Amino acid sequence: MARSPYSHISKHMRWVFVRDMAGEVLQSGAIAAVIMLGVVGVFYVMGPRADQLGLDLIQVVLGKQPTWLRYTLFAAEHFVLSWLLTLPLLCVLIGTRKRYQPLAVGAVFGAAVYVICYSLLLPLALGKETPWQYGFERVYPSLVVHLAFGMAGTFLSRGFVARSPDLGAVCRAFLP
Repeated sequence: MARSPYSHISKHMRWVFVRDMAGEVLQSGAIAAVIMLGVVGVFYVMGPRADQLGLDLIQVVLGKQPTWLRYTLFAAEHFVLSWLLTLPLLCVLIGTRKRYQPLAVGAVFGAAVYVICYSLLLPLALGKETPWQYGFERVYPSLVVHLAFGMAGTFLSRGFVARSPDLGAVCRAFLP
């Protein structure tokens, strides 16, 4: 039987990487969520709403709630989503670190999350019109929030990404 080119990554090191990745997802995802919520707050004070579809989702799932509870759930929703989206962000960053500028990758990732999830899938799931139908004034606040997520997650995880082994090698090392 041929020796795997990835056999130099021990089973222990594979699990260390998984543990470290989970820790990075929790840490960078939480801080990116705080940054996102801060940007939402700035837009809230300035006037344009960056939170409407997120609040609509909470109302559809849990029904009408008091305002304080809706905003608390909105914050919790963004922590959970940030953790879920930080994992693929880290994978993309590790996979592209030798070819592309990381902050640009993070910005593209954040924009893609906005376009795919927030501006298309979420409105369709809620039976709402997409933000694009209202014009740029409705699009840009949430787009900026999602760009902030991608770029903040990238900036916060730069040390982890730099010291991580090749992601393909780690993934293939788990295969028999």
